[in-house]
Amino acid sequence: MNNNYLLFLALFGLLASCATETVPATNIYTLSPRWSKQWSNKHETQQRKRKTQHQTVKNTGHIVLKLAPVNATRLYNNTSIIYINTRYSRNSYAYSRWSDAPVILLQAVFQQALEKSKLFAAVLPPVSTSKARLILESTLFDFSQHIMDKQHSSGVISIRFYLVNNVTRQVIKSRQFMATAPAPANNAQGAVMALNKAATLVSHQLVQWLGQAK
Repeated sequence: MNNNYLLFLALFGLLASCATETVPATNIYTLSPRWSKQWSNKHETQQRKRKTQHQTVKNTGHIVLKLAPVNATRLYNNTSIIYINTRYSRNSYAYSRWSDAPVILLQAVFQQALEKSKLFAAVLPPVSTSKARLILESTLFDFSQHIMDKQHSSGVISIRFYLVNNVTRQVIKSRQFMATAPAPANNAQGAVMALNKAATLVSHQLVQWLGQAK
């Protein structure tokens, strides 16, 4: 048996072993806040109170609101689950990802929250061809897990909203919200759980802000 044949057998064995190695399955996560019944009742009660006290702007209950696409950098326009462990670094988990880009997932969450609040006659998605008196624009600055040390991390969402009069094209008001929720673990699953809580908090803040007078 010559050396070339032995080399061939060694290479074949190496390739065969590589072929049988299994790649870890990718875990796919989504945003799915748990809207409690108390949450919906609370905002409905607040809305009725504001109407009684004439605190809403021209009674938004009969106004149609349309959501504009959430604006963000490329970092949040893909399905990567981002974590930050130093000031300037941005990394993603290798075998975990979102079911869709965060800008799309958050858009669905905000629409659902606003529909449940019943502040408006209708809340339209960006793809709708219907006319709306108000447009809600937004810019997402942060949607990631911030790792402080080996045992502590948080899910952080930072986003600015702009309420725009679709007739005059003027900004009625704008505000930036930041929500932080502790993560149960420094991994992708912990990041997802924390960011779901943070998304719920931002939704609360958004509804309360839109329900206030100008």
